[in-house]
Amino acid sequence: MTAYITVFNVLCWTHGVILMTGKQTLKSSVKALLTPCIFAVVLGFLSYICRIVLPPILLEPITTVANMNTPLSMVIAGVSIASSNIPAMLKKKRVYYICFLRLLLIPVLAVAALKAFHIDQVITTTMIVSTACPTAASGTLFALRYHKNAVYASEIFGMTTLLSVVTIPLVVLVAGIL
Repeated sequence: MTAYITVFNVLCWTHGVILMTGKQTLKSSVKALLTPCIFAVVLGFLSYICRIVLPPILLEPITTVANMNTPLSMVIAGVSIASSNIPAMLKKKRVYYICFLRLLLIPVLAVAALKAFHIDQVITTTMIVSTACPTAASGTLFALRYHKNAVYASEIFGMTTLLSVVTIPLVVLVAGIL
């Protein structure tokens, strides 16, 4: 799971930033690689490889800040959802299309790919469940940061979160059958 999240974060802070800014130059690509997230990934990987253990005086504040990450993202996404028109959101066909792609099509394609390569069952299950999860609240945060449509991003976040209650078990069931 750590590897999956690491790849997600690297792609988010490189390719995601390039998509949000619309700048696809060599300079913008290098700039995307020089972000705190990428530095954290490199430092984390080096710490893992070198078996570096942080002392409690450093580890406790880092853990406290890390533990705030998800709740703060959820609050920001929730505030953005609250400012949206929920009945209008439920009528947007594009939101359902994105939900279908994110929650069903991509996970089923991942199931097929993982099964084709005969990957270990524990790794396959972890990857399938991860792939079937709803969109991250970071989409809303990126939209806010790069002055894009944060309400639309929140609608997708909210709808995928709601629908994932049904789609995650469905995808796991399909994976079990295959």
